[in-house]
Amino acid sequence: MDYAINEMEQDVLNTTRELAQNKLKPLRAKMDEEETFSREMYDEYRKAGIFGLWLPKEYGGRGGGITCLAMAFEELSRACAGLALTPGTSALGAIPMFLAA
Repeated sequence: MDYAINEMEQDVLNTTRELAQNKLKPLRAKMDEEETFSREMYDEYRKAGIFGLWLPKEYGGRGGGITCLAMAFEELSRACAGLALTPGTSALGAIPMFLAA
């Protein structure tokens, strides 16, 4: 079995690492200080293609599968576990429906 990171996985790691460092960490600090929740990250996740990461391309996703989704969560969680799981909640409900269809 080949466990080397493929091009898509490397792209996901680079994108989510940059997103976590440049957007998520500053936003987390602001939210903690103001004791608020910001929906700003939704737009950032959308722009980065995080929400449809696991979904096959023929259904409008990026085709990364569960492995890419897990890699994204891991990188985003380094900055803020709570905000990292935001795209996970959509996948949590959508993946079982997709598999059952």
